[in-house]
Amino acid sequence: YIREESFEGNNKYQTKTYGLQNAKKGVIFKSFPPVLRIQLNRFEYDMQRDATVKINDRHEYPMEIDLQSYLSSDSDKSISYNYLLHGVIVHNGELREGSYYVLLKPENNGQWFKFDDNGATPVTDQNVLEDNYGGEVTNESRTNVNQFTSAYILVYIRESDIDFVLSPVLAKDIPEHLQRRLDEEKALCAQKQREAEERHFYLYIRLVTPATFVRYQGFDLANFNNRQFPLSEVPQFKVLKSVKYSTFKAMIAHKFWISPEQMRLWVLVNRQNRTVRPDTPIPDNFLDIDMKAICKKMGRRQDEMKLFLEIADKPIMVWFPPIGENTNILVFIKYFNPDTQSLEGMCYLYVQKYGKVGDIIPILCEKKNFPSHTHLKIYEEIKPSMIEEMRPILTFQQSEMQNGDIICFQKVLTEEEIRIHTAAGRICDIPTFYESLLNRVVVEFKPKHEDRELKPEFKLILNEKYTYDEVAKRVSAFLNTDPLKLRFSTAHPMSGTYETVIKRTTKQTLSELLQTTYLPNSTRLLYYKMLDISIIELETKKFFKVYWLGTTVKEERMIDVCLPGTAIINEVLRIIVQKLALLIPSYRIRLYDVLNYKIQNEYDINDPIDKIQEHMTLYAE
Repeated sequence: YIREESFEGNNKYQTKTYGLQNAKKGVIFKSFPPVLRIQLNRFEYDMQRDATVKINDRHEYPMEIDLQSYLSSDSDKSISYNYLLHGVIVHNGELREGSYYVLLKPENNGQWFKFDDNGATPVTDQNVLEDNYGGEVTNESRTNVNQFTSAYILVYIRESDIDFVLSPVLAKDIPEHLQRRLDEEKALCAQKQREAEERHFYLYIRLVTPATFVRYQGFDLANFNNRQFPLSEVPQFKVLKSVKYSTFKAMIAHKFWISPEQMRLWVLVNRQNRTVRPDTPIPDNFLDIDMKAICKKMGRRQDEMKLFLEIADKPIMVWFPPIGENTNILVFIKYFNPDTQSLEGMCYLYVQKYGKVGDIIPILCEKKNFPSHTHLKIYEEIKPSMIEEMRPILTFQQSEMQNGDIICFQKVLTEEEIRIHTAAGRICDIPTFYESLLNRVVVEFKPKHEDRELKPEFKLILNEKYTYDEVAKRVSAFLNTDPLKLRFSTAHPMSGTYETVIKRTTKQTLSELLQTTYLPNSTRLLYYKMLDISIIELETKKFFKVYWLGTTVKEERMIDVCLPGTAIINEVLRIIVQKLALLIPSYRIRLYDVLNYKIQNEYDINDPIDKIQEHMTLYAE
């Protein structure tokens, strides 16, 4: 970083007043701060791979360093520039599947600690230094192996300022807003501790109601835990385990303004195929049994239950059909509407175990106000990846139906209706719609840094199988812009930082665009940029910025260049001469690129502009 570059011989520096002169260009320091952060170059763009890669080369760093020799001659030398290492941020693993942890020495003469996702643990000096130099190490079998833990950021504190920098934090030093947040966190921790201490006294119950089912569009009856999508509004109850079932039932009846005799509660269970369905109703002869005993007998967990609230709609002496081996089955009905592209939770029904599947077609037509002769297709939602068509001539027992199963139906479409839906990009059948639900993904879109103040951040529910153009179409609809005037860039799957521009192709899917590892905390994020020209034109031309340094490194001006992809460097230089009205020929201009503060390539006038990499910063002088 501080290495000087010499301009001598045929490479002399052009000055305004004195013409060509021998010169040196570099960086010198006037002073250093009390706390110095040094960032090591562990990540850089690889032109061969067209991607950002991790540099894991060995780099040794000391516990103590004197920086006085790096200061300019007129700097204040009365101040000590001896620095002691007190912090190291380490990157562990590969670029896309790595993690960070930090090593800190909180006290002047104290112990080093490692802070990671598992907590804080004391470490030795070797853990701080040798273990994080990177590069190859010799293992017990005396063979060299790559070490993938490498220091990324070093934090040094000026020795003469350590007592001040590491002085204890007093109450008066904490800003009021921060103290308020700390107090809120303490109160929240205390509340959680109280809840944990009391948890074994209580039963936590989540109740799926008919209204929950009707409002929900997805797999099963409700979304309990998948936070990637909106969770269902499921009423929750905290009841003492010692409470009698009759008391709890009365509580539910009061909550929903219904008679206790007009309701029945079903226990939801996790099936082997990972679905959550009602299995067994809680019998009324359990009214005098406490909730702890019911949970132990019918539930799967000691402190939590999921229930479904069945409400009878007829005020008669016996509201509910009996549940038994040879009687009725409780099934849930969903309707697929291709016009609105929705899967509506419609109702639940009791069906005869030995009745035929086709027997419910008139009931379904009546529920949707269809003519009684309407032809329907009926499917069973077995699990997200298994949607099977049901045969009307079979009985429910032959179809292996049981309590809590879900039936989906739709009208049989004519060829003309299928053609219209297909032309409009709509899904026509239930299995395909379920497949689209299975491939749903919530993607966060952020504007690139230069547009951040003007453009919004937002999230969209998309399909992993969407092509580039389909993604652009839906994003443009949100932003009210032309889909061909959008350009997307990838994000690092762990840190979410901007990475590389995505080329527009017709075959690449959204899943491939995201390049995500699908870890629990991975980021489904894309950056976008709104363009002034079509991306088709953009990708057939080269657009880049050149910074003109002139006769001194301080005289900097930015020049926008747009040329066909077949152009050569000399055409870039001519544009610079023209825009700056220079009185020198183009061949006298030096054009080079810089990455991470280092000159990478110097271009010849006959080089094709395709040699210029997108991530490079171009300078001319």
